[in-house]
Amino acid sequence: MPGPVPPFLVELDWDNTTATVTVHGVVDSRTAVALIGHVFEIVGASRPECLVLDLHHVSSADMAGAAAVGAIQAALDGECMVIIRGSQPEMRRLIEITQWCADWLERQGPTGTAIG
Repeated sequence: MPGPVPPFLVELDWDNTTATVTVHGVVDSRTAVALIGHVFEIVGASRPECLVLDLHHVSSADMAGAAAVGAIQAALDGECMVIIRGSQPEMRRLIEITQWCADWLERQGPTGTAIG
């Protein structure tokens, strides 16, 4: 049985055509889906030209949290510019790893062999 949901808060601030989403608390397997949902709801309702995802106040994250950030970037590619700001070095490294894994999986053929 999963433990209680850790402290997690998403705040929104606007500056002309830029939406800044500030994340506080823990971004992990228990909060990643909520983060994606909040961001997609904001972007869907307001259509910003630029989305700043401010992670200065993220106290900890795991691979699921990093994958959520990568999924947000990938899903909004072409819809609006996405800027990730203030992530801690370990979070940046997790984001890089999840992006590398996603790229690798995308290059695989149906039998697991590389395409190209």
